[in-house]
Amino acid sequence: MEKTGISYGTMASMGKNEPVNLKQIDRICKALDCGVCDVIEYVHD
Repeated sequence: MEKTGISYGTMASMGKNEPVNLKQIDRICKALDCGVCDVIEYVHD
């Protein structure tokens, strides 16, 4: 959270597999120097 600036609420949402804004995903990818596919997985219901 410190590196990315994302909030505790966003982290909690991610932990519950709830939707998060792509802006937050972008921040995580920039902080980790990685791509979107490295931090998320799409699972078709």
